[in-house]
Amino acid sequence: MFLQKESDCYLAVGLIHSKFRPVPKRFKDYIANPKENMYQSLHTTVFGVDGKLFEVQLRTYEMDEIAEKGLASHWSYKEKGSKKIQNIMEQKLEMFRTIIESNNEDEDFSNQMQSEYLNELIYVFTPKGDVVELPKGSTPIDFAYRIHSDVGDKTIGAIVNDTIVPLAYELNDNDIVRIKTGAEASPKKDWLNFVKTSQARNKIRSFFSKKDRMTYIEKGKELLYKELRRRSISQGDFFTEENINKILKDLKLDDIDELYLSIGSTRYTAGYIVNLTTEDKSTVQDALIEKIRNKNSHIKSNDDNDIIVDGESNIAVTLAKCCKPIHGEPIIGYITKNQGITIHRIDCHNVKDKSERIVQVSWNEASNKVYRTDLLIEVDNIGNYLLDIVSTGAILKVYVDAVETHTTDNSTIYDITVKVNNYDELNSFIKEIRKLPFVINVNKKN
Repeated sequence: MFLQKESDCYLAVGLIHSKFRPVPKRFKDYIANPKENMYQSLHTTVFGVDGKLFEVQLRTYEMDEIAEKGLASHWSYKEKGSKKIQNIMEQKLEMFRTIIESNNEDEDFSNQMQSEYLNELIYVFTPKGDVVELPKGSTPIDFAYRIHSDVGDKTIGAIVNDTIVPLAYELNDNDIVRIKTGAEASPKKDWLNFVKTSQARNKIRSFFSKKDRMTYIEKGKELLYKELRRRSISQGDFFTEENINKILKDLKLDDIDELYLSIGSTRYTAGYIVNLTTEDKSTVQDALIEKIRNKNSHIKSNDDNDIIVDGESNIAVTLAKCCKPIHGEPIIGYITKNQGITIHRIDCHNVKDKSERIVQVSWNEASNKVYRTDLLIEVDNIGNYLLDIVSTGAILKVYVDAVETHTTDNSTIYDITVKVNNYDELNSFIKEIRKLPFVINVNKKN
């Protein structure tokens, strides 16, 4: 039976039970307690004419749309739909959004997908009765961050089913969870040892990244002051508007805090920064050219730098964002006016017609870094194949870092960023993706 409103379903089942005797233990209320796939309906079985059993299902038109066509159909009803389903759907979207937007610093995207979307889920409740969906094995910390990031950050304790539990306690289906917060509380690093969801893990890491940023800024300031004292340069002479503007422009930094951060995080040394104002060089570009001209004849091995510039591996370089070269691709160096040496693919349209300020560069074979590059994968419009693509990459140790989806009349295009160790890994991944039956085309994005 299809009815207009949720309340009509309960009214109708009451009328049916008043006319026909219900079969004991055969009444199921999936409206108040939806199935895992968000299916909602009232089920009952009654004794009908001549003692025959009749099974009756009652739901609204919206619930039937979801039952017949899946969760996506919910959004055509979202302005007037079930609040419980909408809340859980919003939670699902928030989980996807958190993973897509995160940098996944030490965690593989595909592992997160498998852990949170392919494994068993549990459903717990807030003290007000709102449903919260979590992966099996989740803790009160995961629950708190699912409610709100501020709740997670301020968590000091948890009460489950009226019993105080440790924050590492594993939640179960139908638990009622209450989070205790403190105004001065903050996340603890050991939470990373037991949280289950990527949402909680990324929020905790984000908190400490911001905290570490301030530490690096203070460290950078201290190192710069120490270098000025060592050279007997007064702060007044160094921190002139002309000097600071020149440094920020040459290094493409936004403000003085960014300068301190670059020193504290060892991107630049304090001595290098001071040299930019005391040596007779108009830009970083000139300093780089002079360094290359005066290099030693032997090649220095520096595992930290993945690019060797004319035999030197200790020269700061930047990988071009336009072509995103990865280890193993033919490359070339271009000395820019403000960014030092930028590394491009040799066929990059931005440098292929350049002849001046080109330097010979090569990959440092001692380096073992991970590179991000972009692919355009065109598939048919029949289904959603993102999980197939992610799983294929995971087998080859190629991990998806970000995804954008663009739909046309005839196909869907996934604009994905992947993390690989080298060019051979990328080619193997592209080769396997092309074998998938739904794939129309795969190209490396320029």
